[in-house]
Amino acid sequence: MTNSSIKVDDVTFDIAAGHPVSFQGKHSRKTLQGIDLDILVRSQDGIEQVEWLLDQETVQVNDPFAGRSYHASLRMISHSYQEGRPEHRYVCEVRERDIPSEFNILEIEGHQYPVARYIETDSLDDGIDGYALLLLSQEQFVEIQSLIKPGSVFMRRVGVDEEPLQVRYAGGMYWSQHGEGDSRY
Repeated sequence: MTNSSIKVDDVTFDIAAGHPVSFQGKHSRKTLQGIDLDILVRSQDGIEQVEWLLDQETVQVNDPFAGRSYHASLRMISHSYQEGRPEHRYVCEVRERDIPSEFNILEIEGHQYPVARYIETDSLDDGIDGYALLLLSQEQFVEIQSLIKPGSVFMRRVGVDEEPLQVRYAGGMYWSQHGEGDSRY
């Protein structure tokens, strides 16, 4: 990675066009990186490249400030130009994707359960909604029924959270029985 340029996908910008930022990830709970970009583009080809980048959901960024590469979102803050002039100015923000950490065991009130799939979404009140698909034995299925109660419970993503998080159950809980070979879950 060169230290004199910022690379977003296959488009290179001078390092002077960027200013490094960092922020706390809501899902990952890690310090993440970003770049505030102020880009002056003078060619039609350059304008088309920036517009193409802005249409992408995720871009790959080589960040010379952080000294590493990461997946990021790219959002335009403002775009200005003067009719008859070739220059277009884009002010954009690049933000590293805030991805929840992966884990295989979910601990609820001290009881551990294997996780088949876990996703998180942003809730309307600036919180996080987590959805877990658990692989439970018949005994674990009976056990977890006693842990489902109104109010808050303590949950820990084993290998991710050092201390349990205080959470509450919400929404629907769906159960189904499956089998693989001789085992049922």
